[in-house]
Amino acid sequence: MSTARVSHGLNREPLGELQTLVEHQSSSDLDLGPFYGKAESDLVLRRLTRHFHGMRIPQSASIYETLISVILEQRVNLAFVYQVKKALTKTYGERVWFAGNSYSVLPHPAAKLSSAGRRQKR
Repeated sequence: MSTARVSHGLNREPLGELQTLVEHQSSSDLDLGPFYGKAESDLVLRRLTRHFHGMRIPQSASIYETLISVILEQRVNLAFVYQVKKALTKTYGERVWFAGNSYSVLPHPAAKLSSAGRRQKR
């Protein structure tokens, strides 16, 4: 099995890194027990945690991706945000191949800086 660069600067077996990334983004390794314990003592939180029991907090792959999303989501609709994010990924990101499929990875901050001299697409 060949290795692929999925996250910025790390080389690992693709399946292991992909699993780590998915676990992080889906918060599947997050222990909600302590939160549920504290929420039981609050009337509003108790009702909400019972209604949404098991729901996880989705997380971005990196702080950089979180910042990009936060900036883009400020005053525009989500459809536009996803279009801009897709364009950033397609223009400046790298491609990762897994199981015969190609996936785009959000570009590293340095990728945008190194391309400052070339004309940007809209």
